[in-house]
Amino acid sequence: MAANNILFAVSLLLLLTLNLVECNITEKQMKAAGKLIKNNCQPKSKATEEEITNMQKGIFSDSKSTKCYVLCTLTNMRVVKKTGEADWESAYSQAMTLPDSRVTPTIKSLDNCKAKLEFNDDKCDNAWRLGKCIYEDNPGNYFLP
Repeated sequence: MAANNILFAVSLLLLLTLNLVECNITEKQMKAAGKLIKNNCQPKSKATEEEITNMQKGIFSDSKSTKCYVLCTLTNMRVVKKTGEADWESAYSQAMTLPDSRVTPTIKSLDNCKAKLEFNDDKCDNAWRLGKCIYEDNPGNYFLP
Protein backbone atom coordinates (compact mmCIF):
# COMPACT_ATOMS: atom_id res chain seq x y z
CA MET A 1 0.00 0.00 0.00
CA ALA A 2 2.82 2.40 0.86
CA ALA A 3 4.45 1.59 -2.48
CA ASN A 4 1.23 2.52 -4.29
CA ASN A 5 1.08 5.86 -2.46
CA ILE A 6 4.69 6.61 -3.35
CA LEU A 7 4.08 5.64 -6.99
CA PHE A 8 0.99 7.87 -7.08
CA ALA A 9 2.89 10.80 -5.53
CA VAL A 10 5.79 10.43 -7.97
CA SER A 11 3.38 10.18 -10.92
CA LEU A 12 1.49 13.27 -9.77
CA LEU A 13 4.72 15.21 -9.31
CA LEU A 14 5.88 14.18 -12.78
CA LEU A 15 2.59 15.31 -14.34
CA LEU A 16 2.72 18.65 -12.55
CA THR A 17 6.32 19.15 -13.65
CA LEU A 18 5.48 18.34 -17.26
CA ASN A 19 2.63 20.85 -17.23
CA LEU A 20 5.02 23.59 -16.10
CA VAL A 21 7.36 23.02 -19.02
CA GLU A 22 6.34 24.95 -22.10
CA CYS A 23 7.83 23.80 -25.34
CA ASN A 24 7.32 25.62 -28.60
CA ILE A 25 8.19 24.03 -31.90
CA THR A 26 11.10 25.31 -33.93
CA GLU A 27 10.92 26.79 -37.43
CA LYS A 28 12.49 23.58 -38.75
CA GLN A 29 9.85 21.43 -37.04
CA MET A 30 7.11 23.74 -38.32
CA LYS A 31 8.38 23.42 -41.91
CA ALA A 32 8.58 19.62 -41.58
CA ALA A 33 5.01 19.46 -40.25
CA GLY A 34 3.90 21.75 -43.07
CA LYS A 35 5.47 19.44 -45.63
CA LEU A 36 3.61 16.46 -44.17
CA ILE A 37 0.32 18.38 -44.20
CA LYS A 38 0.89 19.50 -47.79
CA ASN A 39 1.73 15.95 -48.88
CA ASN A 40 -1.50 14.77 -47.27
CA CYS A 41 -3.78 17.57 -48.48
CA GLN A 42 -2.60 18.20 -52.02
CA PRO A 43 -3.71 14.81 -53.42
CA LYS A 44 -7.01 14.95 -51.53
CA SER A 45 -7.91 18.41 -52.81
CA LYS A 46 -6.27 18.13 -56.23
CA ALA A 47 -4.77 21.59 -55.77
CA THR A 48 -1.92 22.22 -58.18
CA GLU A 49 1.62 23.04 -57.12
CA GLU A 50 1.18 26.43 -58.79
CA GLU A 51 -1.96 27.20 -56.75
CA ILE A 52 -0.18 26.26 -53.51
CA THR A 53 2.96 28.24 -54.39
CA ASN A 54 0.87 31.24 -55.35
CA MET A 55 -0.82 31.30 -51.94
CA GLN A 56 2.61 31.89 -50.41
CA LYS A 57 2.72 35.04 -52.56
CA GLY A 58 -0.79 36.16 -51.60
CA ILE A 59 -2.46 34.95 -54.78
CA PHE A 60 -5.41 32.88 -53.63
CA SER A 61 -7.14 31.14 -56.53
CA ASP A 62 -10.86 30.83 -55.91
CA SER A 63 -10.92 27.32 -57.40
CA LYS A 64 -12.66 24.58 -55.46
CA SER A 65 -9.39 22.61 -55.27
CA THR A 66 -7.52 25.53 -53.67
CA LYS A 67 -10.32 26.23 -51.22
CA CYS A 68 -10.54 22.58 -50.18
CA TYR A 69 -6.75 22.41 -49.89
CA VAL A 70 -6.90 25.25 -47.35
CA LEU A 71 -9.70 23.44 -45.52
CA CYS A 72 -7.57 20.31 -45.31
CA THR A 73 -4.49 22.20 -44.07
CA LEU A 74 -6.38 24.22 -41.48
CA THR A 75 -8.21 21.10 -40.31
CA ASN A 76 -4.91 19.28 -39.89
CA MET A 77 -3.57 22.28 -38.00
CA ARG A 78 -6.68 22.25 -35.79
CA VAL A 79 -7.66 25.78 -36.75
CA VAL A 80 -10.97 24.77 -38.31
CA LYS A 81 -13.32 21.87 -37.76
CA LYS A 82 -14.11 19.41 -40.55
CA THR A 83 -17.33 21.35 -41.04
CA GLY A 84 -15.26 24.38 -42.08
CA GLU A 85 -16.26 26.27 -38.95
CA ALA A 86 -13.38 28.10 -37.27
CA ASP A 87 -12.29 26.51 -34.01
CA TRP A 88 -11.03 29.67 -32.38
CA GLU A 89 -10.18 28.08 -29.03
CA SER A 90 -8.05 25.45 -30.70
CA ALA A 91 -6.52 28.00 -33.10
CA TYR A 92 -5.34 30.15 -30.21
CA SER A 93 -4.06 27.09 -28.41
CA GLN A 94 -2.12 25.99 -31.50
CA ALA A 95 -0.73 29.50 -31.94
CA MET A 96 0.84 29.24 -28.49
CA THR A 97 2.94 26.26 -29.66
CA LEU A 98 4.50 28.11 -32.60
CA PRO A 99 8.07 29.40 -32.53
CA ASP A 100 8.27 32.31 -30.09
CA SER A 101 8.68 34.91 -32.83
CA ARG A 102 5.39 33.83 -34.44
CA VAL A 103 3.12 33.58 -31.39
CA THR A 104 2.14 37.25 -30.97
CA PRO A 105 1.75 38.07 -34.68
CA THR A 106 -0.35 34.93 -35.19
CA ILE A 107 -2.62 35.74 -32.26
CA LYS A 108 -3.07 39.29 -33.59
CA SER A 109 -4.00 37.92 -37.03
CA LEU A 110 -6.46 35.48 -35.46
CA ASP A 111 -8.01 38.33 -33.45
CA ASN A 112 -8.34 40.52 -36.54
CA CYS A 113 -9.79 37.75 -38.71
CA LYS A 114 -12.19 36.63 -35.98
CA ALA A 115 -13.52 40.18 -35.74
CA LYS A 116 -14.14 40.67 -39.44
CA LEU A 117 -14.99 37.29 -40.99
CA GLU A 118 -18.49 35.99 -41.43
CA PHE A 119 -18.94 32.40 -42.48
CA ASN A 120 -21.39 30.72 -44.86
CA ASP A 121 -22.46 27.14 -45.62
CA ASP A 122 -19.47 26.31 -47.86
CA LYS A 123 -16.86 24.69 -45.63
CA CYS A 124 -14.04 24.98 -48.19
CA ASP A 125 -14.84 28.64 -48.84
CA ASN A 126 -14.91 29.41 -45.11
CA ALA A 127 -11.47 27.88 -44.55
CA TRP A 128 -10.10 29.62 -47.67
CA ARG A 129 -11.37 33.01 -46.49
CA LEU A 130 -9.76 32.46 -43.09
CA GLY A 131 -6.45 31.42 -44.67
CA LYS A 132 -6.57 34.42 -47.00
CA CYS A 133 -7.41 36.74 -44.10
CA ILE A 134 -4.44 35.44 -42.11
CA TYR A 135 -2.18 36.14 -45.10
CA GLU A 136 -3.58 39.60 -45.76
CA ASP A 137 -3.34 40.55 -42.09
CA ASN A 138 0.39 39.79 -41.91
CA PRO A 139 2.01 38.44 -45.11
CA GLY A 140 5.43 38.20 -43.46
CA ASN A 141 4.11 35.81 -40.83
CA TYR A 142 2.14 33.56 -43.20
CA PHE A 143 3.18 29.97 -42.75
CA LEU A 144 0.37 27.77 -44.04
CA PRO A 145 1.83 24.97 -46.15
